[in-house]
Amino acid sequence: WHSSDPARNAFLLTAETYLQLRKEVVRQKNVLKAWYRRGGVMVRGSTPYSERGRKAWLAQLPAGPLREGARLHYAVLDTLSTQWEHAWQQLTAQGRVFAEIARFEAMPGMGPVGAHLFSALVGDPGRFETRQQLWRYCKLAITDRSSDGKPLGYQRLERRGQGELKAVSYHTWKGAVVSRDNEIKRWYAGSLERTGDQRHARLNTQRKILEVLWLMWLRGTPYDSQRFAGSP
Repeated sequence: WHSSDPARNAFLLTAETYLQLRKEVVRQKNVLKAWYRRGGVMVRGSTPYSERGRKAWLAQLPAGPLREGARLHYAVLDTLSTQWEHAWQQLTAQGRVFAEIARFEAMPGMGPVGAHLFSALVGDPGRFETRQQLWRYCKLAITDRSSDGKPLGYQRLERRGQGELKAVSYHTWKGAVVSRDNEIKRWYAGSLERTGDQRHARLNTQRKILEVLWLMWLRGTPYDSQRFAGSP
């Protein structure tokens, strides 16, 4: 699928740049963690990566190549983090022209990052004729395994699609269930009572979140908590 809107295409490219830089930042943090292990230092928490906290951690490495190597790795991390922040600024600047983003953020648990990524990666809600198509694209559809046309007897989630959108629905669910009482939290509790399985209830809620976002965008309506009413 490819949008005919140049602004949408630019927005998508910026979102992909943001995600790639985020991945590189995580990778570089893992490189630093492994480097500390080479010096016999087990890294814990997020303080080793902050400008203030890293000084105390660096002091635990023996002076010489190990400590100097860590400084070089920190320089790479700082450069990537700066560019990642710059990509986010570009993404939010471009996103101001897309009215649906502000409406997305009205959903409990939905933050600015998730709202921008859902808009950028979906591009056009009209590209999906059914909610099942959306779920499949977001890697949340259930597929049957088969071999030579014969069912293998078990099911799994769709592996093809846009995993970042699956992550957006997960973080929205997680943010909602740890917050004060809200419609998503209640809908999840109802699904959990019905299924008796936390994973199934969570996946059901993730699908519902995506469906509500898709419908409000498709119809051009504001977020309505009543969309979560009914049987989960």
